[in-house]
Amino acid sequence: MTLTATAYLAETFDSLRAAAANLSPAQMQFKPSSEAWSIQEILQHLVMAEEMILGPIQDQISQAPPSPEPAPTVEVDAFTLAVFPDRSHKASAPQFLMPSGAVPSQQLFEKLAANSSRMQALLTNEAWLRARCIESEPIKAASQGKYTTLDGVQWLLLAAAHNARHTKQILEIQNDAHYPR
Repeated sequence: MTLTATAYLAETFDSLRAAAANLSPAQMQFKPSSEAWSIQEILQHLVMAEEMILGPIQDQISQAPPSPEPAPTVEVDAFTLAVFPDRSHKASAPQFLMPSGAVPSQQLFEKLAANSSRMQALLTNEAWLRARCIESEPIKAASQGKYTTLDGVQWLLLAAAHNARHTKQILEIQNDAHYPR
C-alpha cells in the first residue's frame, strides 16, 4: 500500500467533507430518484457504519487474541482499497445500516469528524491492531469467500474505502441534471 492507513483515512475524510460541505438544505435532501438516497441519508449511513466499526466491531477486535498465523495483509489491504470504493458494482446496505434521513446535517458532520479522529487515534497502535483478526461479512461477500477476516487496521481501511465509495455517490448526485444549484 503506497498510502499509510493514517493518510488514507485523512484523505477520504477530507474528500467527503469537501464534497458535502456548505450545501443548502435542498441540496442535502435532493434525491435523483425515488429509490436513491439523498446526500443527507448517505452521511447518516456513513455515521452508522463507522459507529458500528468503532463500537461492536472494535470491541470484538480488542478481545481477540493475537492471530496464530500471519494474515495476507498486503493482499487484503489492496483488495479492500480496490473493491470497496468501486461504484461500478452496486451494493445494498443491510437493513440495520439504512438511514432515516432524520438526523440534522450539522450533527452528521460533527459525528463524522469525531469518528475520523477516533479512527486516527486507534491507528497509533497499528501493530497491535494488525495482530488481531475477526470475521468480516463485508470482505467475505466482496471476495466471494476468498477472504473471511479483517485485522483491526483493515476494518479502518474498510471504513475509509466505504467513505470513498459514498463520496463518489455524492458527486454523482451533484452531477444530476435536476440537482438544485
